[in-house]
Amino acid sequence: MFSGFKKDYSLLLNGGLLALALLLLPLAGRAQRLSGIPADTVLARLRRPGLPDSVRADYLVSYGLRQRGSNRPLALRYVQQAKRLARQRQLPRQLATALRILGGFEMETGQLPAAQRHLEESLRLYTALHDQDGLAQSYNDLGNVAASLSDYPRALRYYQQALRRNPERTAIDQNNAAVLRYNLAGVYGELHQPRPAMQLLRRVVAQCQRLHIDNLLPGALASLGTFQLAAGQPDSARRSFRQGLAQLPPANLLGGALLHTGLAQVALKTGPPAEALREAQLALRQARQLEDAALQADALQAVAEALRQLRRPEAYDSLHRYLALHDTIVQQERAEAVLTAQARFDSREQQAQILALQQRNRLAAQAQELARLRTRQERAGLGTLALLVLAGAGGVVWQYRRRQAARLAAEATALRQRLAADLHDDVGNLLTQLNLQSGLLSEPHAYSPAQVAARLETLAATARRAAQQMSDVVWGLGAAQRTLPELLAHMRDHAQEVLPPAGVDVEFATALDPTCPAPGAEAQQQLYLIYKEALHNVVKHARATLVQVNLQQTPAGLVLSVADDGRGHDGAARPNGQGLVNMQTRAAAVGGRAAYRALAPGFEVRVEVPA
Repeated sequence: MFSGFKKDYSLLLNGGLLALALLLLPLAGRAQRLSGIPADTVLARLRRPGLPDSVRADYLVSYGLRQRGSNRPLALRYVQQAKRLARQRQLPRQLATALRILGGFEMETGQLPAAQRHLEESLRLYTALHDQDGLAQSYNDLGNVAASLSDYPRALRYYQQALRRNPERTAIDQNNAAVLRYNLAGVYGELHQPRPAMQLLRRVVAQCQRLHIDNLLPGALASLGTFQLAAGQPDSARRSFRQGLAQLPPANLLGGALLHTGLAQVALKTGPPAEALREAQLALRQARQLEDAALQADALQAVAEALRQLRRPEAYDSLHRYLALHDTIVQQERAEAVLTAQARFDSREQQAQILALQQRNRLAAQAQELARLRTRQERAGLGTLALLVLAGAGGVVWQYRRRQAARLAAEATALRQRLAADLHDDVGNLLTQLNLQSGLLSEPHAYSPAQVAARLETLAATARRAAQQMSDVVWGLGAAQRTLPELLAHMRDHAQEVLPPAGVDVEFATALDPTCPAPGAEAQQQLYLIYKEALHNVVKHARATLVQVNLQQTPAGLVLSVADDGRGHDGAARPNGQGLVNMQTRAAAVGGRAAYRALAPGFEVRVEVPA
């Protein structure tokens, strides 16, 4: 008959101690310690010019707490002003305090999702500040919210975190620790773990007696007696209930109803039933004064059972009233359960939205960081970017560039070796001729004056050829760094050195496009040597009076044309002549081609080298 009493009584008791915790814990806050200042002094200080923003925010919270009981809308407005001021001025400690107090206001009015949101934000701020006092209070308030939502595992975690961070140095800290252990005991009861609940309650009772916490001691004794009665310890339960009544202030009707109901329960189990009836009637009288239906139902249940054991006819009427009242309470509990479930759903939905928003913020931050890294990589160069984005691709690019650099170095080395060979073969041959001719002139009586003059002329011509050859070889050594305009200028200089002394005029026509790719150093060198060979043939064989040189640049490469107005040629090689064959060989060596054709009058050499 009384199996439902334990559950209903435990729920009611836990609700009472949660409310009691809300009244006790705010005493530990920094802003609440200012509540001892008179109201007019607080307002006067708020209007004082030059007041630091942190102090102004503390005063706003303090004045809001002062108005908490008499004018809740005004209190809420002051706390919200403190929150806005702290957020604008970037005052994290004051902002955390305002958010926690605001969460407490919302929890008292049943706005549990909003309260949980503000308390979690205050928890993050206190964590960043390493404020153990603030962390303890925020964890406790979050535990109260979780208990109100019947989320007892989470409430247990929050209360444990709060107790772990409570230093218990001052009297206020010890009061808070007692309330936290009281709340933990109630949560253990809801989780059907009576042993840790009873251990905590015994410690709370001892702490209350030592510190004279008179407003918490009766509730702790009532809770301890309830657990002892459920554990089959009626004598210990009776002792706890009577000790609670001895410590109970006369005006505390709620505690009296609970304790008398507990004593009635003990008497029903151990006897006599007359004592149970007397205690139950006292509990019913106080419950009716409180107009609390749940307390009345528990007391009526005890009255009906006591009357039944005394075999009195009033038992039926009491039981009938109890059943009617119980049905009303069940309907109310169902409505409250629906509201609690809705609040819990709203809280979880808001938490999911917060998590989704945090995830989007993290993704946006990662995207910004990635964009910043990409920009930095692009500035650092294509190779560095490739290495950061894709290591494999970076390795391939590095290998390609290394091989390309090696190829260019090999080409430059081959060019220098070839030029050195040209220097050795051509210039060395001319120097050998100079040596021999000068040696012949050392015999003064071997030649006539006319022969000496002729040999001197030959010697001078050979020396000029050697100097020209040396100049061409030196110019070819730096061909890798030269541009097309420099190539054209060197071609003009050579034509002026060779053609006018032979009585041949020269005309140049050029069309260079800087947007087109230029041939490499090897191609430019071979083109110049072909051009030089063509001018040599004109001077030696053509008997021309005019040479026209045309150099054009196209996307495919360079096109050189050397045309004269001499006696012409059919393109066949002369006996002992290798000039035309050398031109074709040089052009083919760089992927180009050389062609010849007869003109009327004259002869044209046309060379194409690729870019």
